[in-house]
Amino acid sequence: MRVVWSLLYFFSVLALAGPVLVKEQKKVADPLIVPYQQYRLDNGLTVILTQDHSDPLVHVAVHYRVGLEEEAPGQSGLAHLFEHMMFQGSAHVGEEGHNRLLQQ
Repeated sequence: MRVVWSLLYFFSVLALAGPVLVKEQKKVADPLIVPYQQYRLDNGLTVILTQDHSDPLVHVAVHYRVGLEEEAPGQSGLAHLFEHMMFQGSAHVGEEGHNRLLQQ
């Protein structure tokens, strides 16, 4: 039941953000091809959905596109700045606290 509510919540968030289907891979005979739908939200977020009914689980992965490949000419250091923002502590997690949590 938890999976159903998680999916309902997730899809309601998508509906509020105005998703636009950008790309879709339909199911084919080749088992190495994973069917999916890729959406772009109004806020620029890219969401990729795929279903696997073999387990009653929902998995969410967040990927941040930062680094040398993503930097425009004349811009540099954004990945390093992002690293500090993510892993050097915050108001709720002390210095190096994020690293300890990830290692656990």
